[in-house]
Amino acid sequence: MDKKEMLREWVMHFIKQKDADKIVSIDEQGDKITVTLKEGKSYYFIVPELRDEGFLRNLNKEERITIAVFNKKINLEFLIKNWKDFVDFPFLTFHFVNPESKTDLKWIIRPNVHNRITEPKSLKTGLKSMFDMVEEVR
Repeated sequence: MDKKEMLREWVMHFIKQKDADKIVSIDEQGDKITVTLKEGKSYYFIVPELRDEGFLRNLNKEERITIAVFNKKINLEFLIKNWKDFVDFPFLTFHFVNPESKTDLKWIIRPNVHNRITEPKSLKTGLKSMFDMVEEVR
């Protein structure tokens, strides 16, 4: 199984565990998973490496969106570099994942919420600290 498929399987397992009693349907189309819940829809995107901030243009700020990425330095750096763009999405969540980690398997960040409760000068340190809780994907 390739790494991207491993990330997809991890996300599917996470969705089913998290919302088992609320799921109406799950539709997988490419790297996008649409989860219809009793109270609305959530969208999950499988993006092993964040490389192009242009994908933000295609996202609706009012939708519940989760972007699943590998816990890699390139993804942490992308998050920090584009932080100001991400905070404009009130329902955007990132899952930094390593399904093979011997410590924690994931850390989760909602930039909009995190931005309201943290000092800008401690952003990098705080994100790096969360990043370090999960082994980096090699």
